Amino acid sequence: MAIVGHAAPVFHPGPARHSMVFDLLHAVASPMAAYFTALGGAAGLLSGWFRIKLRSKNQELEAALVEKESLLRVLTHDLANSIGASQTFLKYGVEGAGANLPAESREDLDAASKALAQARELMGFARTLLALESGKLHIQPIECDVGLLVQESIGLFRQQCAAKQLTIEVRAEGGPHHALAEPVVFKNSVLNNLLSNAMKFSQPGERIDVKIAAEEKWLSVSVVNAGPVISPEKIATLFSPTGRTTTPGTAGERGTGFGLPLASRFCRMMGGELSLTSQKAQQGDLARNTFRVRLPAATGRLEPGEEAVQAA
Repeated sequence: MAIVGHAAPVFHPGPARHSMVFDLLHAVASPMAAYFTALGGAAGLLSGWFRIKLRSKNQELEAALVEKESLLRVLTHDLANSIGASQTFLKYGVEGAGANLPAESREDLDAASKALAQARELMGFARTLLALESGKLHIQPIECDVGLLVQESIGLFRQQCAAKQLTIEVRAEGGPHHALAEPVVFKNSVLNNLLSNAMKFSQPGERIDVKIAAEEKWLSVSVVNAGPVISPEKIATLFSPTGRTTTPGTAGERGTGFGLPLASRFCRMMGGELSLTSQKAQQGDLARNTFRVRLPAATGRLEPGEEAVQAA
């Protein structure tokens, strides 16, 4: 008996079927390609437009900054001159009045003179800061005799020390005491500021200690006085112009709050650092406050016939 079977039909796509698939893919891909091409072109145009606008804004910003800096320079220069002239007129006016000037008026004029002096300090700080930011003030460290600069700085405060009955004792360890620094800046903007600050917060009759120490690669100058306890939070802001605070001294002395930030910045520009530690005394409310400057040590071996650089 013969069994007749029926095989399942096998589908063989023909040329017409292949053509249909390719046509479908082409119909889908062509718009997508055109879409992405258009999208890429639009992104490129937008990016170019943003670059042009950004360049234009940068140029406007630079022009505004230059104009602002020029205006600040003119203002600080003219204001400093006006303040100086006012101080001179005030001084001659007080001297001319002599004994005829009432005590109350003399006190008022003295307060006005101090206010003018503070304003002049602010103008000086602003001009220095502008010179630093614009790169017009350059610090070129050279080999200096730090011990000599310390003695010269102390000599400037003899009258203030006598008026407040303060003594300054200098102790030098090791040697030679030569460091790489800019002598004028180091004496006037660093040492003078630290000594003035120590005198400001010392009680009458106290002693200020200045220690000069030669280390392996550094030379340090420490200015130590007994003063109010300084918290770690306040120490963190003392060297920042934005976080500055002003505190009256033990005799009511006033300051601008800019001296320490500027001194710290100059120390960094000379390759060194400025730090502060405040250690509370075992008895009483005072603390041992130590400002310490570290500068790169020089070789200390000068060529025959040379002398250590002195401050102007």
